[in-house]
Amino acid sequence: MEKKQAAKVVGAHAAAIGTMNMITTVFLHRGETHGSIEVGQPVREFSRFGTWLLSGMKPREWVGVHRRHHAEADQEGDPHSPVQNGRFGVAKVFIGNGLHYYRKAAKQLTEEEIPEHLKPDRKDKLIYDKGWMGQVALLGLFTALHKGDAKKGALSAGAHSLLVHDVMGLSGGGFVNSVLHRGQGKLFSTLVNEPTPNPDGTFTVNSSLPAAVATFGEGNHHNHHNDQSNLRFHTSTTRDIGGFVADKLIQFGLAQPGKGPRK
Repeated sequence: MEKKQAAKVVGAHAAAIGTMNMITTVFLHRGETHGSIEVGQPVREFSRFGTWLLSGMKPREWVGVHRRHHAEADQEGDPHSPVQNGRFGVAKVFIGNGLHYYRKAAKQLTEEEIPEHLKPDRKDKLIYDKGWMGQVALLGLFTALHKGDAKKGALSAGAHSLLVHDVMGLSGGGFVNSVLHRGQGKLFSTLVNEPTPNPDGTFTVNSSLPAAVATFGEGNHHNHHNDQSNLRFHTSTTRDIGGFVADKLIQFGLAQPGKGPRK
């Protein structure tokens, strides 16, 4: 019974992280930020609910921060650049991507940086802007999964929050925004030293196949920075699972090709 229970817990964590990552890469990133896909209402509502429940973040803030990142990539205004954090910059962003850098930048967003279609509506004011409610609901689900054990439920919810906001979650944000902005420097040396620019002056790099798979395609980071409007981050389905899912949503009529970022 204990092995079965452990398997259920691991499966629940994998499903929660995987769902949040897919919502992030398809809805928040490719769709709301770059406008390369426009999801239909059912997918939009599912994504809004999932973002609220599984991360507690506001979509408009994620989009605003990420647009600022692209506008000032690795320059002074980049909200989570290891280049701007000097020595240990890669490690700093890897550890504090969501819980520190994203939240700090979200508080600094101006009204002009929020796309018009993401301005708060009635559902936001009643539910989705109250991220703490989503986290309480998630705590309840994890507690129920642990058969009413509140302590274990809290530990699971805490582990989920750490994974979602930093190490793996937000489509591997901690990994993508740190390790994949190290430039041509070797991985372990850049954990201690400052990132080294590529020959063209940029700092973005692509990840290995396993990392690209684990991040649903977000690991193809240099490709994405070179062509932000492209729905696919790689031509290989294996290396870009998120792009494959986005294509299927369009094929099945649940979304349509986007027209670029909306003002």
